[in-house]
Amino acid sequence: MRYRSTFSRLPTSAILDLKGNPEDVAAFAAAMPIALPDTPNTRTSGAGAEIYWVGREHWLLRANIELEDELIERSRTHRLPPDLLIEVVSDTFVFRSVSGPDAGEVMSVATSLDFDGLPELGVTFTQAFGLKALLLKRHAAFELAVETSCADFVDDCLARVAQPGSGSLGVAD
Repeated sequence: MRYRSTFSRLPTSAILDLKGNPEDVAAFAAAMPIALPDTPNTRTSGAGAEIYWVGREHWLLRANIELEDELIERSRTHRLPPDLLIEVVSDTFVFRSVSGPDAGEVMSVATSLDFDGLPELGVTFTQAFGLKALLLKRHAAFELAVETSCADFVDDCLARVAQPGSGSLGVAD
């Protein structure tokens, strides 16, 4: 079987890890302006950024890397409640896109997660190739983020899915 899919590394993103009660996180995000998702394991977007609800009182804010300095400055100048933790984790994750008609088949090799049950704006932490990974569902594609030190390993694993007899996955950098 030949998989009609490609994967590529995505540009580095500005990412803030936000931990605290929803009201405090919402107040910080409203200054962008962007609203928090209403449902766990989903995302919202606005003002050139996305917010992922990834855990109990835990969100990730992702934007274009050119906005990183602005986001850092905003986190320093915004009057933060003492229980709100904001950490810059931009260089912690490497994102890649898996797209094409057979992207779901490729992802089923990477993870045992039933991503068909994820909503269209779904986002969740899971395991991919045995590593902690962030998975985003995007229309007919997926984004997979892993820790930077594991990125080459995941690329190698995705390439192995393409070996003769198990499919053909195009690789783009």
